[in-house]
Amino acid sequence: MQKDDTALTPQELAAVVFARKLTRAPSSITDADYGLLQKEFGDDGAFDVVLQTCNFAYMNRFTDGLHLPSEDEAVRVYHEVYGGDWKRSERDFR
Repeated sequence: MQKDDTALTPQELAAVVFARKLTRAPSSITDADYGLLQKEFGDDGAFDVVLQTCNFAYMNRFTDGLHLPSEDEAVRVYHEVYGGDWKRSERDFR
């Protein structure tokens, strides 16, 4: 939630701002907040943003309760253990 937003498109930024607010304080979401999503994404797209935000918030709270590492930490450990980036070879597609 603290990463740089400068590379986001206006539509992506609208989704991220909404997702942050929904994640931090779900009861603070207003009709106006959802209206901004509908303006950017339409009815179906706005619903998708809400649904995905809720899915991620649930999984984050679930994994936090299990004291699992964050994604950034998991990637760091992967690089430390295996070195480099994970890439599929042509053999993986056969």
